Amino acid sequence: MSEPAYRIRSYNDPAFPGKTVNVNILTNADFGYARGIDVKLDRRVGTWLNAAVAYTLQIARNTGSDPFSYLRTSARQVQGVTGDRLPPPEQALPTDDNRLHNIVGTVALTVPNDWRKGTAVGALLQSVGVFATFRAVSGLPYTRIRNTGGGNDPTNPSLAPRSGFGLESNSIEPINTSTLPWTKNLDVRITKGVKVGAMDWQLFADARNVLNFRNVVRLFAETGDVVNPLNRSTVLATEFQDLKAEAASNLRPNGDVDLTGGCSTWVSPVNCVMLQRTEARWGNGDGVFSVGEQQRAFNAEYNLLLGVQTMYGAPRTIRLGAELNF
Repeated sequence: MSEPAYRIRSYNDPAFPGKTVNVNILTNADFGYARGIDVKLDRRVGTWLNAAVAYTLQIARNTGSDPFSYLRTSARQVQGVTGDRLPPPEQALPTDDNRLHNIVGTVALTVPNDWRKGTAVGALLQSVGVFATFRAVSGLPYTRIRNTGGGNDPTNPSLAPRSGFGLESNSIEPINTSTLPWTKNLDVRITKGVKVGAMDWQLFADARNVLNFRNVVRLFAETGDVVNPLNRSTVLATEFQDLKAEAASNLRPNGDVDLTGGCSTWVSPVNCVMLQRTEARWGNGDGVFSVGEQQRAFNAEYNLLLGVQTMYGAPRTIRLGAELNF
């Protein structure tokens, strides 16, 4: 089936006869398919237990994952022989949202309100409910690219999945050949009904990702990992260079920035004040922004944007509470 896709076409330039101009044109040149198998098993044991598990095998392939796929991938690559950009794929490739394996399941255990009424065990377990859901899915595909530290914009590197090649990066494998690791989750909710006078209370404990799986939800397409040391060093080198240019007249031979003389002589006093506050936050507050303090501050900023904690999904969370039913 044909689908919308942007292609680059050359046309005669009406403003400059004899020359051509490249234009992004929306066409119906993409084609693909999605195939799969679904299997589900349900099991019920009396009125207490309900369980279900399902598996999906999905194969989704297309010459483009969306109308802009070609523009952000192959169209940015140049052939070594002809010097022209690479043509769009002629063969269907894995799409950006293709998950080959999907496993999900649910378990619900409910103890009747009158179970073993009048006994200590009954009083403890009556109106107890245990609900669990689990999900395990294979990772999304992505394309590995040559590691240049972030291309022309180190602060905006190619993060998979759904990443482009950038203006200065080159793919080192066919599109969407690599995949992220599997994602796994187990969520559990336990409830207990309690009657207090004329009011019905339900106590609950809700645990998400109860086994605290460390799920990788994005990574550097350059390294195939959650860290990219070359990108970090490239970003920090730019920060150091900008700081030296900004504070040239206050720069000591060892790279420290002397901020003790005030900000009146600075071209941008606001920047000076911000540096003073940064030194107080990440240093000892003596007014000298040392190289060590600069490294701590710049690394903290990098970690905020691209630290490993930004590459993982939500960790285990547990909520305790009570619901009042009228």
